[in-house]
Amino acid sequence: GVDGYKTDGGEFVHDNHAVFHNGLTGFEMKNRYPDLYIKNYYEHTVKDPILYSRAGYTEIAKYSILWGGDQLSTWDEYRSMIKAMLSSSFSGIPY
Repeated sequence: GVDGYKTDGGEFVHDNHAVFHNGLTGFEMKNRYPDLYIKNYYEHTVKDPILYSRAGYTEIAKYSILWGGDQLSTWDEYRSMIKAMLSSSFSGIPY
């Protein structure tokens, strides 16, 4: 009965020397890992789930709606979020 998830913490690969199941190292998976993390939720939950994520790379637009994470209520943070939103949308991520 769950229609969506807020995936959190899927953007970190803490060890550059870790070896993943596909044989790639942590260094090689730095950008790919967030996409695979979200893809796994997408493919193994309900049909057409809604996923909110704060991390992603080249394929994130296929699976998730992005959110900016936790910010302070300051003008500097607000300006940073506008830059992040514009960068994401120029990269093909519509939401």
